[in-house]
Amino acid sequence: MDFLIDLLFLPEERLYVERKSGYQQIDLEILLDLARRNRVLSISLSRLLDSFGPELSNDDKLIIEKSLYECNKRSEEALRLFSLIQEALKGSRIGFTAFKTFDDYPNIPSEDIDILVSQENLEQAKKAILGMTVKPFLYEKGPLAYLGESKEKRHFHFNVESLNFEVELYPELTVLGENYLTAEEIIRNSQYVEVDGCKILLPSPEDTLLIICMHTIFKHGGLIRLPDIYTAVRLIKSADLNWQYIFNRAYDKGMMRGLIYFLAVINNFYARFGKTLFTDETIHHLSFFDRRVNVNEIPHRIPVPALLSVYFYKVFSDLYKFRWHSALKTFQTCIFKTVGRMLFFITRKTNRSIAKWGVGVELGVKLLKSPLTT
Repeated sequence: MDFLIDLLFLPEERLYVERKSGYQQIDLEILLDLARRNRVLSISLSRLLDSFGPELSNDDKLIIEKSLYECNKRSEEALRLFSLIQEALKGSRIGFTAFKTFDDYPNIPSEDIDILVSQENLEQAKKAILGMTVKPFLYEKGPLAYLGESKEKRHFHFNVESLNFEVELYPELTVLGENYLTAEEIIRNSQYVEVDGCKILLPSPEDTLLIICMHTIFKHGGLIRLPDIYTAVRLIKSADLNWQYIFNRAYDKGMMRGLIYFLAVINNFYARFGKTLFTDETIHHLSFFDRRVNVNEIPHRIPVPALLSVYFYKVFSDLYKFRWHSALKTFQTCIFKTVGRMLFFITRKTNRSIAKWGVGVELGVKLLKSPLTT
């Protein structure tokens, strides 16, 4: 795993010099499996070829090139499919943005293409996608695999060039009923970005960072996935981020403490390379930034006590602002995510698998459903 992390984050001029001996000791099959399971296969293979190409045996090079071709082929078809969907949505005058999927193209960290539209445009967007020349072979509605997904979510299953894709249409970014970011604002701030010759709509760098942060805290219970670390580091290093906007949005949602812990984990992770990610001015704004967060393994995590403080800080913030429904949903998330984290380390299963286990958990969610509005 250490070699994979260095492969992703070490500057190219240091990678070959510092990891040449490490490369000679690795098992290529294990490395490919780690990269695939951590959803960083395309990035890893490209850097492996670029930095260690002359050191590779012909057999290893063939294996890597074949795996990279298959990975990038799937990414190209995903981009082509999204381009068709984008044209259909634009033709229907629907605001939208693609999030999480194409942030680090050609590395696509999941098998889904995630698209955000507003609640009021959801049905129109569904009709636009179903009316495309390329037809989905299956259409479904509601949560399918993950406890707490929006009931309004739409799923379209496509087969393109013998490859299966699931397009997920989100009317909101929500976990267990808590809308942690506003769809309309993310769509309004979206920008056209050229990706492999195609101009596609993606969230602004600031909203992308916020989406990763909130997704980590609400959906993954503080577990930060390797592709999310990669995207966060890239954004912080390369984008001229509007930190005031990021802080304002986090504060407005009662998630300033969550953002602080998330950035602390990312910064501590990157410190292993002897560098800091943030300017002094940015660090000055992070009032709790000096709290060290100990992280020693992948996926990196916000410690459970810190995670609990994040949830309760948000609950009290919501109560102070008379956001009763949001406070209840955050408390609900707190219960299930912290229990999920404990079960994760006991069983080494993911929260998604844990969510599938029990009728008791499903019943608990139903009992905690509230008619209160924000």
